[in-house]
Parts: sequence; structure tokens; C-alpha cells
Amino acid sequence: MKKGKWLMIEGAGEIQRQALQAAGVPYTELKVAQPRATEGVVFPEEEKDRVLELFGLQDKGATETPTDREGVYLLNVKFGHEHEVSIDTSNSCDHGIEFGMRVKGWLEELANQLGVDIVLSTFVGDSYPNPPEISPSSGEELRIFVHASSAVDDINLGEAQVLLGRKNIFFPAIDPHRSINTAVEDLRRLLPPLIPLALETDKRKIKRLLKNFEEFYRHTTFESYARECQKRFEKALQSTQKKIKQAEENIQSLQQKLVEEIRILDGQKRKLQQMEASKTSTLEVYKKEFEKLLQVPHIRGITIREGKISVFTDRIYISHGGEVYDIGNFRIDVYTDGSEGGLRFYNLTHQGPEGYHHPHVDSSGKPCLGNIQETIATLIGSYQFSVVIMLALQYLESVNTDDSWGERISQWPTVAEGRDT
Repeated sequence: MKKGKWLMIEGAGEIQRQALQAAGVPYTELKVAQPRATEGVVFPEEEKDRVLELFGLQDKGATETPTDREGVYLLNVKFGHEHEVSIDTSNSCDHGIEFGMRVKGWLEELANQLGVDIVLSTFVGDSYPNPPEISPSSGEELRIFVHASSAVDDINLGEAQVLLGRKNIFFPAIDPHRSINTAVEDLRRLLPPLIPLALETDKRKIKRLLKNFEEFYRHTTFESYARECQKRFEKALQSTQKKIKQAEENIQSLQQKLVEEIRILDGQKRKLQQMEASKTSTLEVYKKEFEKLLQVPHIRGITIREGKISVFTDRIYISHGGEVYDIGNFRIDVYTDGSEGGLRFYNLTHQGPEGYHHPHVDSSGKPCLGNIQETIATLIGSYQFSVVIMLALQYLESVNTDDSWGERISQWPTVAEGRDT
């Protein structure tokens, strides 16, 4: 902490910390013993008005009490009364109901921290696996829609849609039916930084929040991307270090293999030095490739998870035989270790016959890649994920009606049919 006067607010939770980070407010977390044992977030005095605004609190002559930490004063403000959380599962099966029960306690904490009622609606019923399109709510409560989309949005990340200042957030890609644990994890990850954008009504403040959120989203997504790419390097680095240790132990205990083990030791040390020297430059390579990936057309959002990069697209169309077919929005999964054939495609809008996601992609998301299969494997092995996605988009926008799979294109709606629905 820099010198100067700092203010402390106790009782701040996850949503408050996310709001501070998204708004670019410098802060840290601190424990004090006086005037009482407590903990909270600490920020510079000049940020007081902005922090109170982000937390939905009012000064109202709040007093400042010195603490046992030099320059730190406890700001005597409190969060509002308890607010209600309603779970609407009328359009869901058992998976949606269990998901609602799992997240309700966490949402209650958020509701009290925000000072607003929350309604969570899940749609994992008759419409499954396609997320239905829901009209936005105009109520006073914060509305969260899981496995549903909106035709109107101000921010669309592919896996989330936000109506700025209108208290509506949609998560079409969160799917409790596929995995309740993953759905809970995704909601806890995605929701907190989006809430300030949905609640704020002042256009000037929204503009500032939006700029900070874009920087925050870009930074956190790149961090996940870099960590995923770095794992393979770290695995090789750890393997090399392990071999060095084994070689040193062998030298001490096995005199007969002294010369052989010394050679192994020297070789592995040189290799380790080379790898450590290239570590920084390797991270730069990942960053440049990530920037290329963000510039690929038709991408709405990117999610990084263990062993997998998920890319969310905008609408995919195929022109064939004088018709333009509305194939839908997709999630493209790239497996960073090359497993599962390297690629999987999932239609997030409407599937074709027998649950096919695309004329050349079966119901499990597995594509018939043909002669580009080897190319995809080579590109994944060299971390060229932007090129992989460009090839994947070209694949989704094409069809070969000379085989039985391609003939299925007629089962998808044309553009005119899609606009009428």
C-alpha cells in the first residue's frame, strides 16, 4: 500500500471485489485488530465516492474510525437489508431444478451485497437442447436467464448477453442438463463482472463501466489462454528438472555409471537453460497468437477451460443450390492436446435431423473432417489456434451434397424460413 489515507469497508463480498476490479479501482484486502477484529477491502480516500457508488451505498455522514494499521480508517457504512432470491424452474426438468437449488445460497449473498432482489429462471425442459429465445423482463428485480437467449442485447459474448441498465442477463451456453457442476462453475465465473453493467442506468457511468469491463474481460481471458498454452511447456520443464534430480542421485550412489550419468546431467542442464531462456519469448508467442485469434471474423466470445478452448460464433449460413441455409450459432471446442480428433462443433441454435449439429457433424459434435484432419492436428501441435478456428469456420460454411451426410442440408431452414420463425 502506498503512503496516504486509506479507507476500509468491512463485509464486502465477491461481487464487490469483482466490481472494483472491473472499474479499475486500486484496492487490497486487509485484516485489522482495532477498533475491533475485522477484515474488508481497503482503497485510497480519493476513491471513496466511486466505491460507495459501485457498492450501492450512501455516505450519509458515515464516520471514520482509526485502526491499528497506520493510515487506515474504518468507514462505518453497512450494506442494505436482506433481499429475496426467487428460483423459477417452471420450464425446467430435474437438472434445472437441482441447478437452481445449488446456486440459490450464493445468489442470496449476492442479492444482499447488491441491495436488489434476484429472479433466476432456468429453461432445460421441452426446448432442450436448443436454448429458447425469451423476451426481456422489465421488472425492478435483477433477472438471470439460464439456457435461454434474447433477440435484443447490448453486449453479446456468445456465452452471455447483457442488457445495459435493464437488469437482464442471459446465459444461453450454460447447460445444467449436460453437467450441473460445470453449469454452477460457469455462472459463478461469468455473473459477477456483468452485474454492474446490468444495474447501472446512468449512460456516462455505463460507458466508463463498459470500457473497464472490456479491458477486464480481455485481460482475464488472455490469462486463461496463456495458462492453457503454458501447461505443455511447464510439463516438459518439470520433466527435465526431474531427470536432473535423478541424475544427481545416481551419480552419488552408482560409481560404475558415473561417466554416463554425468553426461546425462550436463545434457539436461543445457536443455533446462535453453528452455528457461526461451520461457519469456514463448509467452510472447502465445500473446501474439491470442491477438490473432481475437481478430478472426465471426467470433463472439472465447472461453478457456482445462484442455480446451471454446470459441462462440455468430450466425453460420451455407449458400447452396440457389438457397441460403440458416445453420445457426456454434460453439467450437478445440482440444489443446489433440484428443477427440482436435475439434468438436455444437449448434447452439437449432439442430438438424437425428440431432445433427451440421450436415457434416453428428449428434455428438464429431465432424467428418476428411483430408483436413491431419492439417488440424499439425496446427494444434504448433499452437496456431487462430488458423484452426479459421479452417473450422470455413468448414461450417460449406457442404458436400455428394455424400449422404451432405444431403441433410435440406433439413435446415432457409434464410427466409428462419426470419419468419
